[in-house]
Amino acid sequence: MPKRTPKSNYQLAETHRVDARRIASREGAQRDLQRKRASRRTMSAREIHAAVTEMIGNDMHAKRVLSLASAVNGTMAAASLSVCAIGRALADDYDLEPKYATKQVDRLLSNAKLRVWELQPDGARYVIAERKQLVVALDWTEFDKDKDDHSTLALRLISSHGRATPLVWMTVEKSNLKGNRNRFETEVIEHLHEALPDDVEITCSQIEGLVIANATLTWTYSAGTT
Repeated sequence: MPKRTPKSNYQLAETHRVDARRIASREGAQRDLQRKRASRRTMSAREIHAAVTEMIGNDMHAKRVLSLASAVNGTMAAASLSVCAIGRALADDYDLEPKYATKQVDRLLSNAKLRVWELQPDGARYVIAERKQLVVALDWTEFDKDKDDHSTLALRLISSHGRATPLVWMTVEKSNLKGNRNRFETEVIEHLHEALPDDVEITCSQIEGLVIANATLTWTYSAGTT
């Protein structure tokens, strides 16, 4: 094998300068990314933690509340639902290694004790706040018809600014919809109804063919299809 010629002092110094420029460039890009993420946010990490605590703090352990608030913070910073993107954003905010922050998010999402269906009533009450009159709509969303067998039913709050906010929802297998569609819709409606005070008036944009089995529900149904 040919002998490697040692680098001169000039070459070594030039290599160090190139490495320093690369590091500075990466650090500058990282700072720019953090500034962009910060500019997209409407809430600080402390405000997010306070909101999550107010929403579900009475029904969940403090450490799990903190983990959930951190994941929400990472999601808002990343503006993405990718676990890796959330982990990287979380790492940037809390000065963590991206690998460990991503594992933290993955463990949270894999936690069998974190049941979204059970948390939805608390979230709905937080969103609705002091409102006494609501207009909601049932909405089915189907995913890739050829590759995915899932469909999500959501009951959304219709607001004055035109954006519909999901209050409660469930995801089911489309292959199980036949003969069960009406039952799923009733379950979602009852799930929200049980979470709200009796003095809240609710108008629901009705799905064509929907029949509510629970006659005790005092909702008003407007004609409409989705």
